[in-house]
Amino acid sequence: MTAQLRFGTAGLRAPVGPGPDRMNVSTVTRATGGVAAWLQARHTGDAPVSVAVGYDSRYGSHAMARAAAEIFAGAGFDVTLIAHPAPTPVIAWAVKHRGLDAGIQITASHNPKEDNGYKLFLAGGSQLVSPADREIEELIDQQPEAPDIPRSTTVSLDLGAVDGYVSAVAAPLSSGDGQVLAARRGLTVLYTALHGVGGSTLEEAFRRAGFHRPETVVPQRWPDPEFPTVGFPNPEEPGTCDLLLSQAGAAAPGDRPDLLIALDPDADRCMIGIPDADADSGFRMLRGDETGPLLAQRAVDLRSHGDGPASVVATTVVSSSLLGRIAAARGWDFRETMTGFKNLARAADDAPGELTYAYEEAIGTCPFPQIVADKDGFATALLAATWAA
Repeated sequence: MTAQLRFGTAGLRAPVGPGPDRMNVSTVTRATGGVAAWLQARHTGDAPVSVAVGYDSRYGSHAMARAAAEIFAGAGFDVTLIAHPAPTPVIAWAVKHRGLDAGIQITASHNPKEDNGYKLFLAGGSQLVSPADREIEELIDQQPEAPDIPRSTTVSLDLGAVDGYVSAVAAPLSSGDGQVLAARRGLTVLYTALHGVGGSTLEEAFRRAGFHRPETVVPQRWPDPEFPTVGFPNPEEPGTCDLLLSQAGAAAPGDRPDLLIALDPDADRCMIGIPDADADSGFRMLRGDETGPLLAQRAVDLRSHGDGPASVVATTVVSSSLLGRIAAARGWDFRETMTGFKNLARAADDAPGELTYAYEEAIGTCPFPQIVADKDGFATALLAATWAA
């Protein structure tokens, strides 16, 4: 027998296939049994443990999500299963907004098509950190074979989580000012969903914030686990945004987009593109270390309310030092963490102020930690678009 999967920076991830070191229903069943045991051991109060489960459109995602939900239900938990494939920020929002004990998202984010994964959010909506990951792994190792773990079909289907999330993420940027709305309606945006689950949610978020529906790269608009137009569906990878850049550059001069947006397949990451006369297509995509510091001031200004502890902003040790220099000039409380949003989301745990903004160089940005305590592609896209407008 090969080794069991272990929690990494972003949960469990592996190619889909048979065996304990691959992502499959049995692996997810035993992993969920271990998570359930860990949650139950720490639960106090009379109400049952409450969890939500979501999934994307990769191969096996729905079957794995259903298995996880039924294992939690078999442990006596109050379980909600998102009814349709949905972006990862929806689960992070649901855990935080609804005061749940945990949330699971079946996704491999921007990994190759062969992979799937299991991302665990704890109370408050931030990702799993040590030593909880090692404790849960020990409990997973103690689980019986998958068919012997109790299951129940007493699972609630959630039809409203995506709508609730969209309302929440658009709210900080909503406006009734006619000039503001006119500028937003005049902005031309072109985006790609990279064959992931972010397209409909992005379009609805833009509508609620007062924009026209953004144009899209049609061959990449709809979920497709084959990712047929890209070898590696990560916007940072060379060639992945070629269709986006090509379509933008081919537009007539009066129809050229003002802003480009590339979501990764589960839409927790967002890469921004801007006009650039020196680029071959007339546009270039911004690196995470460009977008992150650029958006910081707008995000912090939305949350700053005069007196009180300084706003906390954070990035990682492998990211640019620019945010720290901006923070020093603005009087923000700057924190630097190890890589991963599981660490960034907790950057203000020992600070007098609250976390107001965080980013990492791998095009992960958290503009509204009070809504989603994790990277969020939609909030990033909306914040950039309101500024561009």
